[in-house]
Amino acid sequence: MPTSLEPGEVFALFELEPTLDLDLDALERDYLRRSRDCHPDHHAAADPDRMVELLDRSARLNDAHRLLRDRWQRAALALEARRPGVLEATKNLDPMFLMDAMEWAESSAEARGSAAAEDLRQRFEVRVEESWSALRLAFLDGDLEGAATCLHQSKYARKALADLVSDE
Repeated sequence: MPTSLEPGEVFALFELEPTLDLDLDALERDYLRRSRDCHPDHHAAADPDRMVELLDRSARLNDAHRLLRDRWQRAALALEARRPGVLEATKNLDPMFLMDAMEWAESSAEARGSAAAEDLRQRFEVRVEESWSALRLAFLDGDLEGAATCLHQSKYARKALADLVSDE
């Protein structure tokens, strides 16, 4: 999530509370409206200082929009906005989970291009959706540490899925 924006600022640029659930169509409309308002082409007569300000605002809106559209990045931002440092504090995962994750990576590598790949892809897709559901439930319950742990764990299933389908 490399960006110069602070987690809360990403949401604030669109006047949103840090949340997981967004109406992406409404976000898109708001983004287009805000982009037009600060697009340098609409302010060609602006003085150089104002133009720099507009370019900065436009770049920040673009970054925030990109981050908010991705539910996993949005989750990381929402967690950090609500409790700074929660992702760092929860990054050490249970060794048993990590053993399972290693098996996912191995099975993904072994199945790539085989007849078993489709079944495994479906299982990983289900696992990714289950991770999202668990993360969302923990977040809504106010268990930000649990939600952050779910986010960390989800990376392993998402990576296994991405590795499995990378050659398709």
